[in-house]
Formats: sequence, C-alpha cells, structure tokens
Amino acid sequence: MLSGYLDDWENISFEDERKATDGLILIFIHNISLFPSLLKNTHTFPNPIPQPQHPARKNAI
Repeated sequence: MLSGYLDDWENISFEDERKATDGLILIFIHNISLFPSLLKNTHTFPNPIPQPQHPARKNAI
C-alpha cells in the first residue's frame, strides 16, 4: 500500500502524506485492538541481550 509513497516521499503532496499517515495510524489501532496485551507493561523493557564476556574477564571471576 505504501510502497508507492515511500519511493517518491520527497515529492509527495501534503494530502497524500496525510493519507499515508492516517493509514499507518489505522493499522496501529487495528493491531492494538487485536492484541491488547501489547499495551501491558509498556513502561518496562525486556531483559537486555547478554553480552559475551572478554576471555580475560571471564577467567578473573
């Protein structure tokens, strides 16, 4: 749907830009209505991805 808009985004008219934005908002609202659990715990972040330890630090522990 938006691929045509994205290809020529710099030359898009305000009205077309507004239609594209409205479409994205409607998609977001629709998805939230299908998956209300997405709104739960929005203030928390998932656990960070564990970073590999440097070999020297690994031996020091």
